[in-house]
Amino acid sequence: MVKATNAAGQTEYCRISGNIRPVDPAAPMIKVQVGMPNIWNSKAMMFGGGKNGKIPSPESNVYAAPLRSVTPLDRGYATFGSDSGRTPIHKIIVATADIKNAIRHNANAAELKNIALREGMRTLRMDGVLEIMQGLTDLEQRRHGSFSYLVIL
Repeated sequence: MVKATNAAGQTEYCRISGNIRPVDPAAPMIKVQVGMPNIWNSKAMMFGGGKNGKIPSPESNVYAAPLRSVTPLDRGYATFGSDSGRTPIHKIIVATADIKNAIRHNANAAELKNIALREGMRTLRMDGVLEIMQGLTDLEQRRHGSFSYLVIL
């Protein structure tokens, strides 16, 4: 727990970060973050989370709120969010000349994967096996991860 002030410097609040142990002992810990304003209106608002493994900030505003609008924390709401126990696993693929050329010629996913592998890319599965062998994670944690690819053109 730490005393904090939001970005606008208007609302003092207590920022609480912690973990929730799931009922399933094999499931990963759920990371949570709470913003408890000094002047609480006895209401709470949850900001999602978990889809990408990130925990929303307690200072967040509601989705599609107008710029510079008053945040729930500023209105006295206790705010909270979690990562839903998911660990993000991302892969950035830099588009080389061969990959760009294949994209221009409407290559399918398998063809793009083969080019990337030839150029030294490891798949998410290959990275997972390597991380398990290095002791950085285990199979259960890897199964619970959320995966995404990003191609840099």
